Amino acid sequence: MARARADAGTTTAKPSLPDTIMRFSQLLCLTILSGALGLLEKRIVSFENAQGSLPLHGASILYSADDPVGVKIAITSLAEDLEVITGVRPSVFKVGNGNSIDCKNCTDNVIIAATVGSDVLGAMVEDGKLDVSAIDGTWESYQISVVDDPIPGVKRALVIAGSDKRGVMYGIYTLSEQCGQSPFHWWADVPATKHEEIYALSADTTFGPPSVQYRGLFINDEAPGLTGWWSKVHGVNHQPIDTEFYRHVFDMLLRLKGNFIWPSMWKSFVYRPGNIFFKDDPGNMQLADDYGIVVSTSHHEPMQKATNEWNDTISGPWDWEKNKDNVTAFMEDGARRAGQNESYFTLGMRGEGDGPIQSDNPVGILTDVFKTQREILAKYYGNESAANQVWTIYKEVATYYAAGLIPPEDVTLMFTDDNWGNIQRLPLANETARSGGVGPLEMPFGFIMDLAWNTSSIDFETIPSYLKAFCAREFGPEYASEISEILMEQSRLIGRRKYESVQSKTYSVVNYHENELVLAEWQALVDKVAYVADRLPEQRKDAYWHHVQYPIGSGQAYYSVMLGLGKNQQIGYERRNSANALADQVRENFDRDFDFTEMYDSIVDGKWAGMLSQAHYDQYFQSFGDDWAEPTRDVISGLWYINLRQNSSYPIGNLGIFAEGSGSAQEQARNLPSTWESAPTSGKFAPTLPIMDPYGKGTWTIDLFHRGDSRIPIEWEADIPFDWIIFSPSFGTLSTDQPEQRVNVSINWSSVPEDMNENIGVRINYNHSPFFDLVHLPIVNYKAPDGFVGFPETSGIISIEAPHFQRRSDGNVTFEHIPYLGTRTNSGSLALRPYKQARVSEDVARDAWAEYDIYLYDASTLTATVYVNGALIQTLHSL
Repeated sequence: MARARADAGTTTAKPSLPDTIMRFSQLLCLTILSGALGLLEKRIVSFENAQGSLPLHGASILYSADDPVGVKIAITSLAEDLEVITGVRPSVFKVGNGNSIDCKNCTDNVIIAATVGSDVLGAMVEDGKLDVSAIDGTWESYQISVVDDPIPGVKRALVIAGSDKRGVMYGIYTLSEQCGQSPFHWWADVPATKHEEIYALSADTTFGPPSVQYRGLFINDEAPGLTGWWSKVHGVNHQPIDTEFYRHVFDMLLRLKGNFIWPSMWKSFVYRPGNIFFKDDPGNMQLADDYGIVVSTSHHEPMQKATNEWNDTISGPWDWEKNKDNVTAFMEDGARRAGQNESYFTLGMRGEGDGPIQSDNPVGILTDVFKTQREILAKYYGNESAANQVWTIYKEVATYYAAGLIPPEDVTLMFTDDNWGNIQRLPLANETARSGGVGPLEMPFGFIMDLAWNTSSIDFETIPSYLKAFCAREFGPEYASEISEILMEQSRLIGRRKYESVQSKTYSVVNYHENELVLAEWQALVDKVAYVADRLPEQRKDAYWHHVQYPIGSGQAYYSVMLGLGKNQQIGYERRNSANALADQVRENFDRDFDFTEMYDSIVDGKWAGMLSQAHYDQYFQSFGDDWAEPTRDVISGLWYINLRQNSSYPIGNLGIFAEGSGSAQEQARNLPSTWESAPTSGKFAPTLPIMDPYGKGTWTIDLFHRGDSRIPIEWEADIPFDWIIFSPSFGTLSTDQPEQRVNVSINWSSVPEDMNENIGVRINYNHSPFFDLVHLPIVNYKAPDGFVGFPETSGIISIEAPHFQRRSDGNVTFEHIPYLGTRTNSGSLALRPYKQARVSEDVARDAWAEYDIYLYDASTLTATVYVNGALIQTLHSL
């Protein structure tokens, strides 16, 4: 017996590739986990009258005239939402700002929403009607209270008090959501849940401040999908991404308690010079400020200037060493234009085209860039630290940071992933203490918006109940359990790889039935989706299509094409007659994939036509391409067809045998062994199963397939030498209608001679020359010691799911089971906990360990592979 210890920091990493595409065109797919935040917060409304509650149906809405315009925007949204929910539009009144604080025309019960310090709340606080000390001076917090006689003319009010502009807006949208309006009412066509009566609960409730100060969205890779759709909406070849568009984006962000955006910035597939938030519509910046959205620019667009604003012809090259004066003037223009709008300035710079800086001294260049940018900010904002600033540590920039390039203390450090879902690294304790703070902000949008508001609101244990609550709100309670399970499984499947990283050979056809199993998982999920879709109320089906049916159905179609290509190629190599039917099926799935595009174009009377029409099949890139390139049109290639009337060469015969895990069938078909009959085959031509032992999976498979003239049937029968070897079936016929048969092979180990270690040949007889071949079964009957509990070797492999350890350290920092984290297994992962303590000291973290007992019958050299979730390991230690 051997013991394998997994120490903290001890890794040989082969990271998984979770899907973290941040394209806005896929936003609705990515946000299926978001929006349930209101369901996790304290309830402020009920749909049944309770003692002390306040009726809100028909209540007037009142806001303070001296509050920012964003409050009025949110109030208007609330009035519209309540009209949709209850059928009655409430009256809205503006009071204060020099006028008397009363509401003579209001209903007896009202909703009051205002900021701390406004005329309305100021009067209530002064009169002792309201205490806002719990939120006064905090960031983006709000308090909801039921107040008697709050102002003249009003008997009772639900008061939403915000510590600042966004605080009161979040409070308003929380009320709207709890009343029945989804944050995705526009983007996913989620209908409001109707209620005739709504009551505010009488308890005082406070929310905030948020755990993460800035939370938002990066609109990236927006062309051709999103930009093409927006142009189609307006019936033109190119419609700028304007205030009409951003109004919907900002509405969704606020409903999700977001406050931050990197706006669209692509140059490809749009009219020159490309998307420019600041110029495409002169009202974009003001609209963002009205909504309380903080505008920044992406990692390669410094100082509130879009890359597409730079013109090489006029300004020269984007090169700090060669053209510093013009680059500096360009950056200064961004600071000047930003004015007093709430901004977050991106510092640093990358090279032309979002590539690395072309210089022998990039650290020296960026040091000078930082200095110059800070001088510009001091000029326009009074001092270097007066404006928010961020430096994004992405790609090669991470090497500059590791080499000692550190910006000033007040600059936020944004740590990103590597485009494949692997976080380059997380901040250390001394970095989190920086006054500027740290990221990352670039994580899957759904979780970041929920967790960023309250990082303790969701943990791994509560994810299922969280999803169920979300599904109940979006689709109704009847099928919430089924849909939440669907979303959990979808998350696991797409977490394995980004779609564009799935190639025809990603999942093996030869080993472990990977190809088949993955496709079966997707098909089972699609079947569940269809079951629910047939039963959902009609008014919920558009939202279900957005959130569930399209992303899963189109995902299954894509996998069917890509993995179908891989299997077709493999069985084509083997000259199986069944290759033709599979090739036809791949073509059908390729066509079916486009059905999803056309269906998406047609829903809601064509509202989303063009949104998801981007070409996504390019077999050359997916097989050989080094760099991502946009396909101009979908194309697949490499389908294999067999001549079904032609026999195989005489020496190998028309009956093919594929043994699980063996490449012999391909070798036979590709390499003519002799001009004489080859039976029985040997060496690499012999079909051989993996080592079979008592600790293996129990059932192995062989495929018997027709590889000759399909018009001539082949009858076969297995001649089994021992009764403890079981073939099911043990005979059959291959024909045009049934070109192959799968045989399950199992062993009755109780009857196998003790300590047997032999290669047993099972003869397959058939009615054509060369009339037979042998399937080889390597039988190893060994037994682990009595009482052994752990992981015995099987077929030369020991595979362990991390949570199934035998023992672990029990110090202050130890390994804990994290359910649902990880896509390779269903048992979750291990992680060091408590996380904050583990991060403080590398030595403390490294003292933690987990042990796994293993048993080897072949104690030769071992290769150990440890799969690490979502991280690039920078320090490796030998096992």
